[in-house]
Amino acid sequence: MRVLNTGQFFGEIAFLTGNRRTATIQTKNYSQIGKVSKEHFQELCQNYPEIKKKLFENLRQYQDQFKKWQKQQLKNINYFQHLSNEILETLVYKLRQEYFEDGQLLFKHNEQVQQVYILADGQVDTFVSLNDEDLVLDTLQVPGSVLCQYSILQKAPITYSARATMETHMLVLSIDTINKLKERDELKDLKRALWNMQE
Repeated sequence: MRVLNTGQFFGEIAFLTGNRRTATIQTKNYSQIGKVSKEHFQELCQNYPEIKKKLFENLRQYQDQFKKWQKQQLKNINYFQHLSNEILETLVYKLRQEYFEDGQLLFKHNEQVQQVYILADGQVDTFVSLNDEDLVLDTLQVPGSVLCQYSILQKAPITYSARATMETHMLVLSIDTINKLKERDELKDLKRALWNMQE
């Protein structure tokens, strides 16, 4: 929790990254608050790119414990290991949070997976079905465990299924997001890392 004082602002993370709001804002007493619409914000950044650059610099200064943990988990993905801190910062803000109930499938055998899954909390079984029975291959329960980091690059059906065995919280990064990011000039190292993995 943080208290905002006169002259401070909020909401820029969602505008800069395209993600949903990451916090709830509540007034403690009578307040006067100015606001900028998304359209006007985009126009402002287009006309004055130095403002957008400064806001991104401020973004990197947010270093709460969960953000640090997310960045470390991204480094555990093979092709992200040697990326710069700046690129990892960008990827952190592109992670989505998804929640699965006990017994809910993350994905099924023979599907073409479109995202990398990072376990934040909970438990997941990977399994194959043989003669109408499920053979468990592995049980993931350590936060930071990763699923599908190679499968999304291979463009081939996944060879196993994954199911939550309790209420589970996953961080998800889609291949569409990765492909969009790697085309940006300032993230060319990401494109190079993915290219090396696919050779």
